[in-house]
Amino acid sequence: FPVTIVPSIDRLSVSINRGKSALELLKADWQKLLSNISTPSLEQDWRWNFILADEIFDSRYVLLSIYGNKELIAIFPFEDKKISRMGMSFRCLSNLTDVKLLDLSDALIHPDWKDKPLLQVVKRHLASTQFDLIEFSEFTTRSSLAELANEGWRYETAKHQNAYAVCSSPDDLKTLSKKHIKNIERLSAKADAELGSIQPVS
Repeated sequence: FPVTIVPSIDRLSVSINRGKSALELLKADWQKLLSNISTPSLEQDWRWNFILADEIFDSRYVLLSIYGNKELIAIFPFEDKKISRMGMSFRCLSNLTDVKLLDLSDALIHPDWKDKPLLQVVKRHLASTQFDLIEFSEFTTRSSLAELANEGWRYETAKHQNAYAVCSSPDDLKTLSKKHIKNIERLSAKADAELGSIQPVS
């Protein structure tokens, strides 16, 4: 039988890179990691994250990647921002949200590592960077972050429903209100008129 050798937590390597160049550098490893996730979401898609980096966050888009045995085992997309707490300013890495606090991206965690103390690895690496803290806020209960061992971290999941829904058949839309569906159709028509029809890509 094949044997998988899982490296110890102490032998993992962590790196922080920013912007579109970070995504391009990690693309092949990202896709390989994504293929190991049984039900990947839009927020974990490389193309979606490239759009976020290109159109919204620019150089504020930061990727924290963790490798073990030269294999990518975790990716945390962050925003580099300054926040104030008790009158003091901090350099912060925060999970990606928009102005309405909708969670825009999600971490990618290899299934073999979901029960490991990866957040402690992140915390330990933070001490050697220019960042003061990491903030996880307003992520949904289906986020990969919610599945990680808490390990004493304090966080709060979002109280809103996610902006996206998995839809594999027309029956999945029956739970939405008629007003909601009408708004989707209106915005979809507007997007088609202004941007053109969405074309699937491989």
